[in-house]
Amino acid sequence: MSILSEILKANSKFQPPAEILDEDHAKSKLPAKHLAVVTCMDTRLVGYLEPAMGISRGDAKFIKTAGNCITGVFDGTIRSLLVCIFELGVKEIAVIGHHECGMAKTTADSLTNAMISRGISPDAIQMVHKDLETWADGFQQPEQNVIDTVAAIRSNPLIPKDVPIHGLMFHPREGSLEIVVDGYEDAKSTLTGKLDEAKSALESKKDEVKGAIESKKEEVSEKIDDAKSALESKKDEVKDAIESKKEEVSDKIDDAKETVSEKVSGAKEAVGNMLENLGAKLKS
Repeated sequence: MSILSEILKANSKFQPPAEILDEDHAKSKLPAKHLAVVTCMDTRLVGYLEPAMGISRGDAKFIKTAGNCITGVFDGTIRSLLVCIFELGVKEIAVIGHHECGMAKTTADSLTNAMISRGISPDAIQMVHKDLETWADGFQQPEQNVIDTVAAIRSNPLIPKDVPIHGLMFHPREGSLEIVVDGYEDAKSTLTGKLDEAKSALESKKDEVKGAIESKKEEVSEKIDDAKSALESKKDEVKDAIESKKEEVSDKIDDAKETVSEKVSGAKEAVGNMLENLGAKLKS
């Protein structure tokens, strides 16, 4: 019996539990724990990792790849995470590697030789050879790969900074989990760094504003000094004008006095002559 026949035979006998048939389909597609898990496709994790994490159907979104790797800023894993975060309400991400991972023994050469032996064209392999080397040869230690994957997701500009990204290692036989990267501490550190940057920027801005104020004060002070100097100059100019006007008026007054004095003298002389003439007439 073929694998497909086995699958279909098992499915023909399968009866879904009543609670699944009765569940709210609109809500059931949303992860109840708001968690997305990026993990390996290793067969030993199937039906084993979830209960080891206390996760049941509907609790989390699982994204499985060979070696839980990130190969680019918009690779398949990142695209899935974007949907999880922006469409399905995921608030945290857990990258879970595992001990005894087969990817640690996989190399670009081993994959290339296997593909060629199965009839894959060397020209087709050459098209992806650089990416193949980066991906396969870059995976040396499962734990370091978890750290690298967390860093790749954390630094991705498409992933919100307020989403904690945890890194864990799972033992496929013992069922134990250990923390490699605490996403809360990492997020706290990132936030602290951002706060420090903001404080530094604020201090820089304060210094800039302070410098601008000092510069403006100097500018205003210079203008005030210029205004005072102009005012003093104007005062002297007005004072000189007043003195000049006083002299002019004084000269006119003196001229007027002299003129009046001359006229009075002339009038007195005329009156004296008239009186002499009148007296002479009276005597005769």
